[in-house]
Parts: sequence; structure tokens; C-alpha cells
Amino acid sequence: MNTNRSTSSSSLLISLLIAQTLACTAQTGEAPGTTSEAFGSATGGSTSGGVQTIGGEISPPPSVTLTSDELNSKVVLLLGGSLLSVDTTGSAPYVAGPLTTYPNPAYAQCSEDLSACNTEPVGMRAWCRANVRRRCQSVPPTLVGATAEYSYLVFSPQAKDAGASDIFFPLQTIHHNGLVQWDIDINYVHATFGENVSAGFSAGSVWLRLDKIQSNSPTIILSGSMPSFNFRNMSAGVSLAGLAPTPNGQKIDYAMASSTFTFDWDATSVPDWAVSAIVDVNALVQSHVTERIDSAFNAQSSHDAISNALTTLIADDIAKVHPAGYTNITSIVGAGDSIVVYFNPK
Repeated sequence: MNTNRSTSSSSLLISLLIAQTLACTAQTGEAPGTTSEAFGSATGGSTSGGVQTIGGEISPPPSVTLTSDELNSKVVLLLGGSLLSVDTTGSAPYVAGPLTTYPNPAYAQCSEDLSACNTEPVGMRAWCRANVRRRCQSVPPTLVGATAEYSYLVFSPQAKDAGASDIFFPLQTIHHNGLVQWDIDINYVHATFGENVSAGFSAGSVWLRLDKIQSNSPTIILSGSMPSFNFRNMSAGVSLAGLAPTPNGQKIDYAMASSTFTFDWDATSVPDWAVSAIVDVNALVQSHVTERIDSAFNAQSSHDAISNALTTLIADDIAKVHPAGYTNITSIVGAGDSIVVYFNPK
């Protein structure tokens, strides 16, 4: 009886041990007495499946914080010396634009002269045609040359080194339709980028501001009996929204640019009957200017330049804490007037 009782107790103990072992193995994939790598060890940390752990606790991924002050310093240096011009009068200093092919006036004259030979006396027509063809045989029908551009954003040499290209946005006289119709000309609205540029972060986006924009006087020239007038306190702003790593995680880029153009105008010399019409004019001018600024910062070359500048700032900050650099940038989070950039170190 005692022997049977002892044997039965031993069997029960063995069964319990086996059940405990199976339960532990089902939960952790390991037998009791081993240490799961996912939970680290008592003396250090480990990484499993890309999760960094320290002392059994999951630690946040490495990151650096980029401040608005850092961005502002970089942008002032990057854009310093760039030129903005919006003009429909031809009074702005022109810049040689892209090459274009256009009809050769001399060739057109040759064609007219050849046709005019048909009006000569019959006996003179063959001589006339031969004379025109000989004179015009080396005149090409078209010419290739650079266009004269009056509305543009010409980037500084350092911005071009970062990948930026000059942006041209041809702008013609604006026509106002309504009960009364008139033409609107913008008289060389312009600025040189320098200490009048500021930049920073807000809610995970980049903002840029350009103050001290000037113009010839009057700023807005209206045709007919409509009074011309000046803009004062002109400034432009750009928001670069959707900051995110590029698909390969090597750089930072933005999704889209949207801009503003603000100003004051003096209505004291404007007749009451014209005030409401000029409000419409202001809206038209504002729309045309912001569209041009949008196109400038949405251009791929502008993306490239700003992306390179932001990435350089981040890479420099990462190198301070991880001299070997990073393998890729994983995410960007807005933090007030800063951004936090998460990355995988090398």
C-alpha cells in the first residue's frame, strides 16, 4: 500500500512538471530556465524584430530634435541673395529665360518680297524672284534665343548648389471683366532675400516668410479713368506641409506648398465709386502672385534644394549623437516650433 501510494504521488508530480513545461513553452516558445531575447536580460538590452529593449523595458527609437532657430539660420544662408520679381510692365530688370524657337522676321520679309514679285511686269518677275532667293538663301525661317523674363524667382548660388533652379512665371496684363472693364498692370513688385527672410516649424510643417517687399510707384496701374494706387507693407508667406521621409528613408521632403501675399493699400485718394472695384483688383493681384509663388516652391528643383537643406541639418544633428550616421529616417513628428526626427542608426 505504501509503495503504491509513493508511486502514485511520483506519477502525479511528474505529470504536473510536464504540464508546467508545456504551458511555458506555449507562451514563450522556450523551455523554463532560458531567457527570451525579446525581453532582454537582467544586465543589458537587446533587439528583436527591430524593437530596442533595455533591461527588459522597450525603449523609444533614437531621435533628434530640429528647432526653428536651426532652420531659420539655414534658410537665411540658403536663400540669401535670391531675387523675386512679379511684373507686367516690362520695367523690371529682365533675366534671360529658357531657350525658345520663334519666327525669324527677316525670313518673313523675304517671303513677302517673293510674293511681291508677282506684281512686277511679266518680263521682270523671274529676275525679281531670282534676286530675292539669292538675297535670302542664308536666312533661316526661325531663330533660337533666350526669352526676356520679367517675373521670376532667381535662386542664390548656394541654393543652386543645393539643387534649386530658377523659376520663371510669365505674367501678362490682367484684364478685369464686369460692368466696367479695365486692364491691370503690376509695376515691378520685387524683393531681394536676406535678413528679411525668416523660417521655422509649426505643427509639423515648415513656414517661410519674406518681408520688406517693394514695388515701383504706383504698384498697381489701371487703365482708363480708374485710379492707380500703391501697396504698402507687402509680405509673402509659404507653408511647406506634409514633412515626411522620402520613400528610401534617406532624406526629408514636403508634400505641397501653399502661399500667401498680404499688403495694405491707401484708399484716401480713391473715389468712393471705385473702392469696391479696387477690392476686386486686389483679389485678382493677390491670386496671381500667390499662384506664382506656389508654382515656384512646388517645382521639383525647389523640393530638391529644400530637401537637401533639411536633410543636411538632420544628418549633422544625428552625427552628434551617432557619429556613424543613420541607415534611414523612419518618421517625423511635429513638436510645437520643432520637429522630432526618428531614425535607425548605423
